[in-house]
Amino acid sequence: MHSRRALLCVGVLALQVAGCSMGPKVADWAPAAQAQGANISLDLRGGQKVYGELLAVDSTQFLVREPGRIVRVSFDAVGSGESFRTQIVAGVPGRELRRQLRLMSRYPQGVSPELEHELLLAYGQDAVLTAP
Repeated sequence: MHSRRALLCVGVLALQVAGCSMGPKVADWAPAAQAQGANISLDLRGGQKVYGELLAVDSTQFLVREPGRIVRVSFDAVGSGESFRTQIVAGVPGRELRRQLRLMSRYPQGVSPELEHELLLAYGQDAVLTAP
């Protein structure tokens, strides 16, 4: 009886150790290893490009910190794009893709009006710029 219990304990321990060394790792997921949002590159329908840190994603748009400025990009303005192992196509991203992008953003909970105001002060802007 004691040998069965000991064998069971050894088996459970072996499964726990194996579980800790298999599967995805933080080291393989760059957005989890940095204190900022993932970089995002968006090719807009008008030929322009927006590239910077993904601050937030909501149901209609991206909020991106380009060098020296905060830019809002409507999903409708995007022709294509990418952010850490994630392809973005024209149109409104599906719910699962929006969820994944939110998790890669600096503010996955969204940006409140107060936080937006603080960001604008930090970047010397009166208002968030809107990408065409």
